Amino acid sequence: MTASEPEEVPGSPDGSTLTEQQRAVLRLLATGAKDAAIARSMGVSTRTITRLVSELTAALGASSRFQAGVRAARLGWLD
Repeated sequence: MTASEPEEVPGSPDGSTLTEQQRAVLRLLATGAKDAAIARSMGVSTRTITRLVSELTAALGASSRFQAGVRAARLGWLD
């Protein structure tokens, strides 16, 4: 995430406050992708992905990264 991008976490039932980066991470989480694979595909560090996954998992009240992806999909947060 660059300094100009907001660091919002999901805050509404429709996911309208998600950044494009968060949406991309959630899409890949829903497929079961690992942090390293997500980082490579997005061109960011593994640490950035680890942080985003942690934030999104907590915001979704999920107990696992896969569950976070599934919950986001069920909530309609993904295209």
